[in-house]
Amino acid sequence: MDTHRIVLVLFLAVILVVVARYYFQGHRPKPIRITTDEGTVDTLQELEPNESRQVFTKFTEKQISLVQQNVQWANEIVSRYAEHPVDATSTPKELDAIFAKWLADSSLDKPSGDEIVKSLGSCFGEYLCKNLEMEWVVVSDESGMDGAVRHRTSTIVAYPYSAVQKRVEDRGTDFFWHIYLATKGLIESGEYDLAPPVESGKEN
Repeated sequence: MDTHRIVLVLFLAVILVVVARYYFQGHRPKPIRITTDEGTVDTLQELEPNESRQVFTKFTEKQISLVQQNVQWANEIVSRYAEHPVDATSTPKELDAIFAKWLADSSLDKPSGDEIVKSLGSCFGEYLCKNLEMEWVVVSDESGMDGAVRHRTSTIVAYPYSAVQKRVEDRGTDFFWHIYLATKGLIESGEYDLAPPVESGKEN
């Protein structure tokens, strides 16, 4: 290998190291503690949230209708695990208790994971919308699309369906309350930028 090629290889190696350090150190989420009037939670905060690659589109009326159907359906799906009717007023702590009982259920006729994701995810998302001034949106980026709820006046986003799906897979518990407190605390902190307008969804 001649001298010029050696210099070029070394230069590229340095660039890769700089990029890696920037990504892993500059953009690694940092642990933070959030305190609200309802409690304290430890979570992770992106150092430099970047929405430039994400497109937010409001749920269409049809999509909102499906969410509401899932909420109504939830009471039928998980009533065996609930002490009270399950709907959009069910608190995060109540949803945590329901999910834990579902995980512990070994019966053959228990609701499927997909049913739990749709029903509890919809109830939780509606709870966030009603209590934290959020709205349903579709988030699109290079990895695909996901249903989410986004604060109306800041860049705070929560992913109800993905959150439930993750715990269905890893069997984690006590996450609804954690996510609620973290979302509430970040909104109340006022540290996040005003949200740009969200595009209106188009009916198919």
